[in-house]
Amino acid sequence: MSLEEVDLERGDRAYSEANRVIWNQWLTRDTDSDHFKDVARYRATGSSLRPIEREALGDVADKSLLHLQCNMGSETLSWARLGARVVGVDIADCAVDAARALAEEGALTSRATFVRSDINDLPGQLNEQFDIVIATYGALCWAPDIERWARVAARYVAPGGTLLLVDLHPAGMALNTEPDDPRGLRLQLSHSYFHTLEPLTAERPDEPPVYAWTYGLGEVVSAVAAAGLRVESLREYPLAHWRQFSQLVESGDGYWRWPDSENTLPLLFALLARG
Repeated sequence: MSLEEVDLERGDRAYSEANRVIWNQWLTRDTDSDHFKDVARYRATGSSLRPIEREALGDVADKSLLHLQCNMGSETLSWARLGARVVGVDIADCAVDAARALAEEGALTSRATFVRSDINDLPGQLNEQFDIVIATYGALCWAPDIERWARVAARYVAPGGTLLLVDLHPAGMALNTEPDDPRGLRLQLSHSYFHTLEPLTAERPDEPPVYAWTYGLGEVVSAVAAAGLRVESLREYPLAHWRQFSQLVESGDGYWRWPDSENTLPLLFALLARG
């Protein structure tokens, strides 16, 4: 590894550690967030899964499943309730603590394990491979290096196994509403569609900054392919799992959709690859 690569990795780790700290704050304080709503939906219905991932994976009974960046574990445990043996991984201590408590609450500790780890450090803590590796709804934006993320994910896909990535579409993420449009119907470019080494930085009052990155679809597909997986499908969806724009309408299936089906923009994508 060159000195430049060492410096980049040190910088990436500093960003990730800063994000871990802020995620612990959010999960302690922001109990009305969408993450807590997913947990509430899991408790009420037995599942916080949405149609895209359910349809993509089908029957998971008796399969092993690794959930990267699992947050508070409601989705991970939803797969366990469908018969999978699951391992969830998240960088935030509060997220893993909540996931473990939720597993105990549902008597699922025999089928579910949770690990506190940065994804890049996971190979030092977890050795097995899995039938399914999954990351969903806001995973890649926290990865400083998509190629490294993809190599770690691919390392855990068993021969013949599946990687499913359901995530925020970079086209939608690069846009924002115009501040002088009260209806929220006009969108403008807010940052690059493609990856840049310097992260996007966002701050709330009285909080440290949070760091995120963007990747174009070509960059994502190329990283997964370069990691040794065979990309089987790439689908785009004109819907979001949260109210990303004010004009989106909740549709009752866990998604928000554009009000006019003739004028849409992709907000989610699903990439399926095989080991």
